[in-house]
Amino acid sequence: EYQSTLKYVVNGDEGSSDDQGEYTCEMNISSTDNLILNGVNNITEEITVEELPPLELNISTSGYTEVGQSFNITCSVRVVEGLVEQPNVTWMKMDDVSMGDLDELNITTITVIDGPVTKVTIVLDPVLFEHRGVYICMAEFNISLTNDAE
Repeated sequence: EYQSTLKYVVNGDEGSSDDQGEYTCEMNISSTDNLILNGVNNITEEITVEELPPLELNISTSGYTEVGQSFNITCSVRVVEGLVEQPNVTWMKMDDVSMGDLDELNITTITVIDGPVTKVTIVLDPVLFEHRGVYICMAEFNISLTNDAE
């Protein structure tokens, strides 16, 4: 019979809310059986957290906003060259009654990623009276990283 414990310690404190600092993974094995050796093994990694650069956001339009015509609204987001993670760009529509996701409103969007630029275009073809409202472009990073230490 043996018992093992796996513990992560951050900055010398279990439960620190700051993500930057020293991360230690410790594994402790204890046994009452002579076939298994007792031991402690740990590894420590220094983690540095860097702020993401600000996003450059631009909104452009093409076409006509008259009912029956074709109208596009494009949100372009540029990130710093070399950044591996692309931003998540979404459109929301706000009208007199509510705010909603465009998928729920059956409004088509087209996403194009070209190097450091992500473009999400709303396609209103044809423009309907129900399309009236305020359109909001939102861009954010959703980043999670893993590091396999040996």
